[in-house]
Amino acid sequence: MDISEVFCHNCKEVLGKYNTEFYTDTQIGDVIKIIHASHIREGHDLVIREITKK
Repeated sequence: MDISEVFCHNCKEVLGKYNTEFYTDTQIGDVIKIIHASHIREGHDLVIREITKK
């Protein structure tokens, strides 16, 4: 199972995990814009990381 994590380098924490079977990278980007807008406004560096679980 592949999972995408939204990670904030400034806070050093995972803001969310999304299953790539249900969410594309574009959809995850839209979620970041809406839900994590406060982090973006504060200038935090958000990254989408790909994680593969067995």
